[in-house]
Amino acid sequence: MKLKLKDIYPQRGNTQIIPYEACSLLKNGEAFLINDSINKIVDSQNIVLINPNPASDEIKIISEGGFTIREIFITDALGRIVFKNTYSDERECIVNVSTFVNGMYLAHTLLNNGLTHSKNITIEKQ
Repeated sequence: MKLKLKDIYPQRGNTQIIPYEACSLLKNGEAFLINDSINKIVDSQNIVLINPNPASDEIKIISEGGFTIREIFITDALGRIVFKNTYSDERECIVNVSTFVNGMYLAHTLLNNGLTHSKNITIEKQ
């Protein structure tokens, strides 16, 4: 299977395509996929807001621009999933992080438009 990649949101900033499983990117901009599993992660101008950051007890994840939240998962520095939950098209979600140890995490938010927004969060407890 060949897939041509086109950024459908060029006005929103940098777009990063992260292939999963077996995927090869060719010099001409095409991608050859053995498995058609591919996620598009957009790091753009505040589609998803997370506050407070740093946090100690809970974080609020807010979807902007008319998008809604379908799923949130948080990974630690080693890539292990430490939190995962699905939602019914929510605009705001509260995540309890009181059991997380101090450190850096990556919060991944799957939106109703199929994009996954990923943002660093820091847990700092006294």
